[in-house]
Formats: sequence, structure tokens, C-alpha cells
Amino acid sequence: SDTTKLKNSFVNVTQTYDAYVNAYGPYYWEKMGYVLTTQGAMEHATSIHYPRSLVNGTLSGEDIMAHEMAHHWWGNLVTCETAEDMWINEGMTEFSSHLYEETVYSKEKYLETVRDNAALVIQYASVYDNGHFALHGVDHERTYGTHTYQKGAMIGHNLRGYLGDSLFFSGVQQLLSQNKYGNLNADQFRDQLTSITGFNLNSFFDDWIFQPGYTQLGIDSMHVFISSLPEKTVTIGVSQRQRAANHAFTNIPFTITYFHESGMHETRSFVYTNQDAAFTTQVPFVPKYAVINYKDEVLLGTTSNEIEITQTGLLDLKRAQIKVDVVN
Repeated sequence: SDTTKLKNSFVNVTQTYDAYVNAYGPYYWEKMGYVLTTQGAMEHATSIHYPRSLVNGTLSGEDIMAHEMAHHWWGNLVTCETAEDMWINEGMTEFSSHLYEETVYSKEKYLETVRDNAALVIQYASVYDNGHFALHGVDHERTYGTHTYQKGAMIGHNLRGYLGDSLFFSGVQQLLSQNKYGNLNADQFRDQLTSITGFNLNSFFDDWIFQPGYTQLGIDSMHVFISSLPEKTVTIGVSQRQRAANHAFTNIPFTITYFHESGMHETRSFVYTNQDAAFTTQVPFVPKYAVINYKDEVLLGTTSNEIEITQTGLLDLKRAQIKVDVVN
């Protein structure tokens, strides 16, 4: 009696599988199956237990379908050495339940999901878990908490942003392959991925894995030098603030997007090393304003909505935590 509903709820299962093989490397088991249960989901290799309530003919539970499938790479193929590093199992898997949307739907849908997830983490993780915690060394009470899952997913996206797509995907594929059917702790994850990619991940792990809290990069000033040349020299002052962190974040890759009054924009990449600084570049127009990490390549401690207002009415901007009533 569930057959038609199941087909409709699993319409993207093959594309999701292909997305993970492309991202993480081969699927090492002989089959993949989903078994309906009265409650709960569990990622047993080859036989995923899946809640019957989500087989309803819609795609409302598709992220759970994708999450449990991703455990065949993060959790089954390679497992955290101890529960104190459960972010390796659950955080990277929850990140994967966002990543599949990029292949099945679009990059923008993926970005909207990771933005919403980051807003949930920044606004509510400390509420749900009763405090700010590092991902590494999580205590037994919070093994399966919001930090492990949702902040872990946020950090998966940020690792991608630090490394860039080429290094990230080739790097995690090699990491999974050389540790298959084994386990990893946070130090081994860091050291092996550093060795594989050639990208020093000490700052990333010190800032995002081994300490609690968040960082924010803000624009303090913008100076435009207009010369006779087509290019205009723009200097942006950038400063860092932290929330609930033990120390300042270092070596943060970030972008600045410069906007012309027409909406045309140009983006430049920089690295915030260890102190507030001015960042100078050339753009082919006089910018009216600038935005840090406009495309959220790395998710920092700022959540926002971007809207174009074309009609009157009430706008509920949940990530910005404001409502706008447009009267004319």
C-alpha cells in the first residue's frame, strides 16, 4: 500500500547517490536498501532503517533520506574514533544532507539551506544545548546535540570554503579512501587532510573545531580613490569580533563584493590573517557599498536576508530577525 508513496518520496534517490559518489568516492557495499520502521532512522550499511511517516508521497523527508545515505561515507566507511568527535559522523553527514541539493536542485538552493542552518546554529545552538561548546570533546549529554549536527554541518561547508572545491572534494575522497573501514579523531582528520591537500588546517581546527563560539568580520570604512584610469582604487577597513570564543580567529579566507549603484558588482578574495587591517583592490567603477562574503563561501557570525522590494506588504526576514512592513 506504500509503493506509490515511496516512489514519489524517493524520486531523487539515484541522483543523491550519484552526488555522493561524485563528492566522496566509491560506494563500497553491494547494495543500498531502505527498510520502513514505525519510528526513528538508522544508517545500517546496506539496510537503512527509515521512518514510515516520511514515506508520504511528498519530498518533505528527503533531507533525512539523503542524511542516512551519506552515513555510508561518514560513519560507516570512516567512523569517529570516540563519541567526543561525533561531528565527524553526524556533522559531515548533516552537511551532506545539504550538499546533495546542489546536484539535485541548484547551487542557490544549497546556499539557502546552509544559510538557514547557520542562522539556526548562531541563534539557537547555545539555547538547545545549554551553552556554547567546541565540536571536539563534546560530552556524553550532548553527543547528538545541535552543535554536533547543525554546527557540524556549518563547519563542513566552511571547510569547503577554506579549501575551495577542488582541494576539498579531492581531499576528502583521499581521506576517506586511506582510512576506509577505520576511524579518525580530530587531530588525525586535520593532519591527514593537511598532508593530502597541502593546505595548513591548524587555524581552521583551532578556531572552528577545538574552541566554541563564532567570529564576525565587519566593514568599518570604505575609501575610493578616483583616478584618470578606468579602475578605481578601493580600500576597505575590516575588523573582527567574536562571540563566545576563547580566542580570535586567524587566517580566515573571505571575499568582499563591491556594488555599483546599478546593482553591478565585482568580488575580490582576501585572507584575514591575525589582526584588523585595510584591504585594497581595484574595481572598474565607483562602488556605493560593499558586502563581506556575499555568497557565503564561508559562514561567519552574521546572518542576513537579501530582498528586492517590488510591492507593498509585510516581509518576514527570519535570518535578519526583522519584519518589514512596506506601505508604499
